[in-house]
Amino acid sequence: MTARIPAKELEGRTLEGGWTVGPLIQKNPRATGGNFCQCYRVRSHDGKEAFLKALDFHRAFSLGTDMIEKVTVLFNFERELLNECTKG
Repeated sequence: MTARIPAKELEGRTLEGGWTVGPLIQKNPRATGGNFCQCYRVRSHDGKEAFLKALDFHRAFSLGTDMIEKVTVLFNFERELLNECTKG
């Protein structure tokens, strides 16, 4: 039985703020990085399109506390990057 990966089950959901999650963006098999995330296209209620990076904490929890710490550091980095990108 294949384990569920919640980060891969977001398509069709409406997020806080009114964004609707579109299709999962398939990774190139030769791509590097992104081992603990899934990427999607999202659309706002007024038709704007954007990119969503869903971090996969579920997988990290199955690999132990060291991996949880690494994914938490990744989350903090992504949050700070977003804050820098949205400064006006």
